[in-house]
Amino acid sequence: MSKRIFWFISIAISVAFVVWFYLGDGVAGLAKWEIKYRMYLIYIIVACVLQVLFALLSVFWAKKEPSFLKIFANVMATLLCVVFIGGIAVVNILGSLTPEADGKLNLLHSGETLPTKKNSALISHIAIASDPHWNVDTANEERRNEIMDRIASSGYDAFFCLGDVAEIGAIPDAYVKPVNDFAKHLGNMPLRVIRGNHDALVNTRKKFGYYFGPEGKYEPYFRISGNGIHCLFLNLLWGTEDWTAAQEDWLVSELEAIPQNETVVVFSHCFYFGSGSRNEESGVNWYDIPDMIEKVTPIFKKYNVDLVVSGHNHSMEFLKDENVSYAIIGAMGGKPDDGNLTSYISPKSLWNAYGEHGWIDLQVYEDKLSVIFMRYNGEPIYHVEIPTK
Repeated sequence: MSKRIFWFISIAISVAFVVWFYLGDGVAGLAKWEIKYRMYLIYIIVACVLQVLFALLSVFWAKKEPSFLKIFANVMATLLCVVFIGGIAVVNILGSLTPEADGKLNLLHSGETLPTKKNSALISHIAIASDPHWNVDTANEERRNEIMDRIASSGYDAFFCLGDVAEIGAIPDAYVKPVNDFAKHLGNMPLRVIRGNHDALVNTRKKFGYYFGPEGKYEPYFRISGNGIHCLFLNLLWGTEDWTAAQEDWLVSELEAIPQNETVVVFSHCFYFGSGSRNEESGVNWYDIPDMIEKVTPIFKKYNVDLVVSGHNHSMEFLKDENVSYAIIGAMGGKPDDGNLTSYISPKSLWNAYGEHGWIDLQVYEDKLSVIFMRYNGEPIYHVEIPTK
């Protein structure tokens, strides 16, 4: 292989790594929303540009005799190429390591019938929470465990966790303790868990699917229905960075297939409307997300979705946008958002609470939804009923 071919291959490897890494789940959102990680991405791009320049310099250096600059260019181009190849290997390895957990979960599969009540006005009783953030010191493990214990003892038909299960999904044993704790505290309760932005760090589809997917396989979006209630789960980690044409087509086709007189609840990690504050460090507003509101919420309105439940914000909030209700419940143990730092209250907000840990008690009836925000100790905080007919 000639030197010229070698260097062109090295350039292709470096550029391919940057493109592959940026297009990975959650990376574009990470670069947008978190200044620290945005700088890391810039460093990677700069390193790629330098590698390309050094490689081209080595190829087209006119002088035949060795020189310091040519030797330096050869060394740096080789070193950076090795770093990029190593980066591909490390990211792939970390994202695929799946040490065994002792706990066994009763996972609901897509297409499976949602557990419902029999011979009762209450059709289905579901517990919902988000953002437990296992494996980080700032999370409150004691309250997280109490939330699960109370859910387990309250007769729910199912439990849904809406993401940010782990602080960093790529850590080799990121999901061992969550699986064991879910099994220990929830027992055989049917449950489903979706990814949040922290779970997606980095290249963790295979890993997350191994622990929480049907038959060990990851599903980005799916539907679970039963007895006139339809639960649709979306893959929205940071915002519309993950809103693909394929996901939009899937959502529209699912909603069109559901009779208008039946109940529809949509779940995602990222919120749509929500109160919050401006992140001065990254320069972005952490509230009412314009792209989410513009691209996704019109679909909810058009097809009369009854309720949309999300996490992401570490708070509790209930909002209303015309015919669609929204709830935020990122309160399963992660460090709560500081209400004193909240500089913006969404015009859609009807109620919010900060500094709390807890879950949502969702009761489905033939003609209404009962939404109760519960404190970790089992105390109801806020209750609202949503007509569905």
